[in-house]
Amino acid sequence: MIKLSGVNLIFLMMVFWTAACSPPPEEMSLVLDASDSLLVNVLIDLHEVDAGLFTSAKNNAVTTGQPLSLSFTDTSLRDSVLRSHDMSNDEFNELIEARLAAPERFLLVYNQVLDQSAANQ
Repeated sequence: MIKLSGVNLIFLMMVFWTAACSPPPEEMSLVLDASDSLLVNVLIDLHEVDAGLFTSAKNNAVTTGQPLSLSFTDTSLRDSVLRSHDMSNDEFNELIEARLAAPERFLLVYNQVLDQSAANQ
């Protein structure tokens, strides 16, 4: 029977934790290209627009006493975000479809969105 001291046990736990939290080798080999970086920026900007619309709808619901309605049918803000990145709606959809065809790449892109969004807060 092997006895582990507290220090050895902590060391082993750190090794296992590091291994468990490391991305798989195939994800580590993926590198974001220019279109991935563009998609990251577009998704961050779209998220900010959605957050603004949600906040506005929430404030309106509180002010008017009406239930919160989240039916954002005005796409002009979304379209302006795409235009600010020199991208059409079709180009955006094609880029999303291409990333969805490679889920590990899409996950890498979306993790970058989360990381940059958190850093901007």
